[in-house]
Amino acid sequence: MDNEFKMKYIAVFFWSLVVFLFALAFLQIIDVNPLVDELLHLKQIFNFRSHHFVINKDITMIPGYHFFIGMIISVLETAPIWLIRLISFLFCVLAIPVFHYLGEKNYLKTWEFAFFPIIFPFYFLIYTDLFSLLFVLLAFMFFKNKKYQISGIIMIMSLLIRQNNIIWIIYFFTSLYLEQYLNLKFEQKESLLKKFIRMDLIILTMKKGWIYLLGFGLFILFVFINQGIALGYSDMHPPFAFHTTNVFFLLFCHFILFLPLNIFHFSKIYRLLKNRKWIIAVLLLVFLLYLLTYKNSHPWNNFTGKFIRNHILIYFYSHPVRHILFFIPCAYSILSIWVTPLNSYPAYLVYPFTILYLLPSWLVEQRYYMLPFTFYLLFKKDENKWIEFITCLYYFILSFALYYFFCTEKVFL
Repeated sequence: MDNEFKMKYIAVFFWSLVVFLFALAFLQIIDVNPLVDELLHLKQIFNFRSHHFVINKDITMIPGYHFFIGMIISVLETAPIWLIRLISFLFCVLAIPVFHYLGEKNYLKTWEFAFFPIIFPFYFLIYTDLFSLLFVLLAFMFFKNKKYQISGIIMIMSLLIRQNNIIWIIYFFTSLYLEQYLNLKFEQKESLLKKFIRMDLIILTMKKGWIYLLGFGLFILFVFINQGIALGYSDMHPPFAFHTTNVFFLLFCHFILFLPLNIFHFSKIYRLLKNRKWIIAVLLLVFLLYLLTYKNSHPWNNFTGKFIRNHILIYFYSHPVRHILFFIPCAYSILSIWVTPLNSYPAYLVYPFTILYLLPSWLVEQRYYMLPFTFYLLFKKDENKWIEFITCLYYFILSFALYYFFCTEKVFL
């Protein structure tokens, strides 16, 4: 009984603190002018509010988020920007309790997600990313509870917010297949190929996860009709492209965002390289791939202004020595990820699917990393409580520092 009372006390304290801090943060942005892409999203939202159902040429995504917010504010006499931000915030912030449930009510893990530096500022802005993230987390919640049809329907809805969620539809279907596979017992004589690619398992997965295949089919139909993936600015978001820059920039961000964990992993990395010297050869091949394919070529990444990411990209890409040095934190992140234990075998699928998710994107944007890093937070095992505590404090300081500069319109990610 004492333990139950203690857990209730922790829960009340935790959620009260989160609500207080988020309310305080929202108050700071009430009088702030629309930031960067908020102007584009507001234009589309106000179109729908006035029942003008035309998609602006500046919008690259299917405007499901804009339609949803626009219909809500259409019943209001006035719709100031702070109110639209509040409505968006009240829905996006639901991602936190959903994550808490998926993380088996781990309060440290939930704090890390709530105050994750590249996520936190966007709770309070009129952007599609966190609304999309909410849908994917909801879909994953139903997936974990084996309610695949509901999960699939939510994922199809998520395509109306951001088209690149198609990768996570394929991820769910592949995870479902792997779960069936891991439940089987095999004869010793069976070859590895026969063990893994089984028609009976494929049929079973299709029966259980047909809704994901429907979502994939609808996406292909959309691409055929639209003649591409992006709606607007299709020249800036070409379909079926191959760009590794986002993958390496994600690794660079991993080095900074998971710095306490990366430092903690140093001894593990040392032992890994000592015992498996062939990994050095793998890193050299990745380095060669980096030199051949990493390019900062998108026009929107080649002006600085207040964009932190553009300053980093231009600084390191503009000089050969700095370009080589940029790979060092990327390589360290690869090794740190390598030694990070995840909570299940299907969880490791998030790595190849993250690469698939990022490869088509020419524009380098850290917002694209919200979903991969969310899954990483969710799946990684806690290795050391002190590191988790330090990370929580690190994220809190970093998030509020970034948010302050957002609100004062000095920098943007």
